[in-house]
Amino acid sequence: MRPKLAGMSETPTRRKALTLGTGAMLALPLGACWSPNSESDAPLAERRLPPVDGIADASGKPLPGVDTGAQRGRITVLNIWATWCPSCRSEREMIASLANDSRYDLAGLAWRDDPERVRAYLAAIGNPYASLSLDDGAFAQKALGLRGVPTTLIVGRDGRIVKRMVGPIDANRSRLEFRPAIKTALEEIKQG
Repeated sequence: MRPKLAGMSETPTRRKALTLGTGAMLALPLGACWSPNSESDAPLAERRLPPVDGIADASGKPLPGVDTGAQRGRITVLNIWATWCPSCRSEREMIASLANDSRYDLAGLAWRDDPERVRAYLAAIGNPYASLSLDDGAFAQKALGLRGVPTTLIVGRDGRIVKRMVGPIDANRSRLEFRPAIKTALEEIKQG
């Protein structure tokens, strides 16, 4: 037997209304955070984000920050991640394997993170990125429509998002989503 709420009669109609109302309240945030049609016709806003001090590439040169304007004319894979994110850690090997492809640039954006933690994390696991910046949330949320990490964007040479992958990339997602999106971006280059 269910307990009765004070002042409320329990009728089938009231139960249905409460059930439907609760379901709608739960569905609204989920729909707002994930959209299957999240690719964009508008190019990304041109923005130069500062680099993370103390991070160098393989040759020892300081790693540049993410610059959406300078990356025009080239396919860019922008991996948005955080040191505090377990799902981001689970995709690290796959992200590192993406760095070996010369058909695109791999850029990293550490979201809502601490520079010391980012430096220590990449020193421990290795740095796969050609450019890397920190973001306090403003750029990623406003310009990229970011709702959480990890998120990986495949940006075409014209600056438009070809594919938005929310959640960690594993071998299966790489085969089914990532590679076809890279192929699409490369075909746009051939046609352009």
